[in-house]
Amino acid sequence: TARKGIQVLADGINAVGVVTATSFAGNLTGDVNAATFDTGVGGVVVTGVTTSTSFDGNLNASQLASGTIPDARIPDPLPAVSGENLTNLPASGDSNDITASLFI
Repeated sequence: TARKGIQVLADGINAVGVVTATSFAGNLTGDVNAATFDTGVGGVVVTGVTTSTSFDGNLNASQLASGTIPDARIPDPLPAVSGENLTNLPASGDSNDITASLFI
């Protein structure tokens, strides 16, 4: 049952007043007496202050600009890397390329 200030519509809910939830999905729009913030992620624009205990969506690695990736997202052990596709590298093993210092 909807309380006063809440309208249940065919495509969602129209709520007047304070809305509290554990997660939000999609764009927040309307006049919430705050500045608009463009997250820069998938066109998501937030108007007002939004706090959430979970993120409902996906984020591609190409959209990361800063932050820390959780350890659980990094494979352990890391995959081995081969140098087989490296090109234009100087040949190794030439005694003229070796520089060393010896301290006694």
